[in-house]
Amino acid sequence: MCDRYSFTLSKEKTIRRFGLKIKQVPAPNFNFAPGMQIPAIMQQAPVEITLLHWGMDIPQVKDPSKFKQVSVISTDPLPSQPSLHELLTTNRCIIPADGFYLWKRVSKKGKLPYRVVLKWSLPFAMAGVWNTSKTKESQKDCSILTTSSTSVIQHISKHMPAILPLEHEKAWLYENLSAEETLKLLLPYPAENMKAYPVSAQLLQANENSELLTKPAQPTDQFGNYILFEDL
Repeated sequence: MCDRYSFTLSKEKTIRRFGLKIKQVPAPNFNFAPGMQIPAIMQQAPVEITLLHWGMDIPQVKDPSKFKQVSVISTDPLPSQPSLHELLTTNRCIIPADGFYLWKRVSKKGKLPYRVVLKWSLPFAMAGVWNTSKTKESQKDCSILTTSSTSVIQHISKHMPAILPLEHEKAWLYENLSAEETLKLLLPYPAENMKAYPVSAQLLQANENSELLTKPAQPTDQFGNYILFEDL
């Protein structure tokens, strides 16, 4: 599951890459975690950066009057909830990123963090949806959509964030699409354009926000146990 990512572009590079008209961008963050305010680009404001709460209220299946916070939503297969179908048609957003993190299970409790980036460290757009919070007045929440992993990271996780190809970003924000049509934009990202490597297990601490988290590290799980035969 992807519950960490980074976005560290400067204002000038953010404006140029995503075609925005903004006065400022949030401070660089090497370890965005659920519950934080994260930068997003919304259908309703496609040339601005909006801060959304990462974690969306989703009705419980057994008791729809109760909600749980969901930071990622799998689109493989398409979620069955009608409310999510509606969000895919009316409340799409883009979450800018320059890397994301996945955890590989290496023992019953142990897990090893990996950083996944595009080659040449290019920034990218993760597909997401947003909604007004059901539990906190005036708060806007969002979740990142996930899809099946490409071959380069299938040994780490079966799912990864849905990265929009550059040519599909405007369609995601501007075009009037059905829920089924949106899925056609979420193609598996080409494995040859991605790379992954182990990073520090300090990533698990949501308050850790250092560039060192993005650097290759000796593979250890969250308990400090060394993991053999992992490529750096």
